[in-house]
Amino acid sequence: MRADVSAIKAVMPHLATRADVSALRGEVAAVEGSLKAEINALETKVIKWIIGSVITSASLAFAIARFVS
Repeated sequence: MRADVSAIKAVMPHLATRADVSALRGEVAAVEGSLKAEINALETKVIKWIIGSVITSASLAFAIARFVS
């Protein structure tokens, strides 16, 4: 029994408190919001590049078809 109690006492300083968990949740929420904003911005950039590439490819294809025929 004493060994179990001493083992528990040895572990207790390393356990997180409610305040620690609450602070961690706040930090995670802040980072999560920031990441969502960055992902949305990156998604917008990729969509713009895809649209520009498709328009350019179509224009090039029509120009080549016009000169070939």
